[in-house]
Amino acid sequence: RAKLDLAKADETAVPIFIDLFNEKDKKTDEEREREKQPEVEDDDEDPVLDTDDNAMVPTILHPLQTANVMKVRQGRMVEEWELAAKRDTKRIMMRESTRRVAQTLVENESSRIYMSGPGGVGKSAALSLIVASARQSGWIVLYMADGDRLRKHGYYIEPNNVQKGLFDSPMLSQEICEELLISHEKDLEGFEATAELRAQYMDETLLKNYPDDEFAKDDLSLITLLKFGKEYVEYAPMCLSTVLDILKNQTKIPFMIAMDSFNCYYDHGHYFHMDYSENVNNSIPCNQISFLKPGLDAMGVSRDYDDEEPAPLPPSPIKRGAVVVATTEGHSVKRSFTEQVRANCLAAEKEHAEEDVPPLVIVDVPRFSNVEVEHTLSNYELIGIGRLRFDRGYTVTTENELQYFRMVSGAVPQKLLNAVIT
Repeated sequence: RAKLDLAKADETAVPIFIDLFNEKDKKTDEEREREKQPEVEDDDEDPVLDTDDNAMVPTILHPLQTANVMKVRQGRMVEEWELAAKRDTKRIMMRESTRRVAQTLVENESSRIYMSGPGGVGKSAALSLIVASARQSGWIVLYMADGDRLRKHGYYIEPNNVQKGLFDSPMLSQEICEELLISHEKDLEGFEATAELRAQYMDETLLKNYPDDEFAKDDLSLITLLKFGKEYVEYAPMCLSTVLDILKNQTKIPFMIAMDSFNCYYDHGHYFHMDYSENVNNSIPCNQISFLKPGLDAMGVSRDYDDEEPAPLPPSPIKRGAVVVATTEGHSVKRSFTEQVRANCLAAEKEHAEEDVPPLVIVDVPRFSNVEVEHTLSNYELIGIGRLRFDRGYTVTTENELQYFRMVSGAVPQKLLNAVIT
C-alpha cells in the first residue's frame, strides 16, 4: 500500500534532480592542452566527440563513456550533458522507479533487480544513478555499462584451462581489471585471496612462465591481482575471476554488479570457438564467458527459449549486495528474446519467492508524469539545451511551442530531448 501511495504522489510531487558533477572532474587549460585528442588515421574509425573539458561523464560513473560522433543516440543522458551550455552540472532525475530500486537495496542484505520499460524512458539513467549513489555510499560496484559491446567486441576468445566448459576474453577481462582499480582501489585495501582459492582459477602452468615468486605467497591482495591482470593480458581472466569470487562471497563491504543492456546477453551469441562447437556452428552462451558468468549467475535467469515453461536457474547470489540489471531498446536484440527474458524473470520472481535466495524484484520504468515533463523542460532551460539554449540566441517565446514539445514527446524522456534539440 505504501508503494502505491508513493507512485501516486509522484504525479504531484516536485521531482528531485541529483547532480553528479564534481569539481575534481574538470580539467585545467594546461591539462586539456596536454591531452589533445590524437588525429584519426584510419578512415573507418569513428572520430571522438570533442568537448571543452573532456569530462562529460563524472568519474563516479566510470567506465560510462561519451558516444562517438557517428553513433550518437539522441536522448541519452550523456548526450544531454554534452549538449548543455552549463558544463558544471550533470543532473539525473530521481524518480519513483529509482526510489523503489534504492528501497529494495536498503531492505535486503542481498537482492536481484530487473529494470525494464519502453525505449527512451530512462532505464540507463536510473541504473547510472543507482551506481553513483551506491559508490557514494561506500559500495564496490562493477559497472558493465555497455552490454552490447561486451557481448560482441572481445577481440578473441579462448578456452579456460582450469574451469572446463568456460571461455575467457582476455582483453575485456584486462579492461575490467583496470576499471575496478580506477574506481575502487582504496575500497579494495585489506582484501586478500588465499592460495587455496586462487588454485580454483589460476593456471599453474601459465604462472610458471612468470619469473617473480609473487604468486608463491599464501595470501595475495586483490589490488595486486588486479594490477597483475591489468599489466599482463594473458593473466587477466584468472585474476579477475578470483577477485569477483571474493567480492561476491565477502560481507565486509556491499558489492554490486550493475549490468546495462542486459537483454543483449540473451540474444544470438557473437563468440565462437571449436572447443565449444567442433564445426563452429553454435555460439558460446554468455554465461559460459568467464567475465560475464558472475553477474549472470547471480541473476539466475534462464537463457533457454525452447521451453514453453521457462525453468528459473538457481542463482549464485552475492552474499552482501546486489545485482541490478536494465534492458535496452536501443540495440538490435530480437523482440522475442527481450520478452522471454522478462517472462523468465517473472518466473524466477515467483519460483524463488519463498525460497532462501535473494528476492528478484522487477521494476518497470514508466514514461514521465506531467509534472516530470514540466520540470525536465525547466531543467533544460536552466542548463541551456537546443531551443532553450539562450547563449546561442535560441529562445522559446510562446506557450504553443512548449506545448508542441509536450505533445510530440509523448512524455518519453528521449523524445522530449529530441524535440528540444531539433
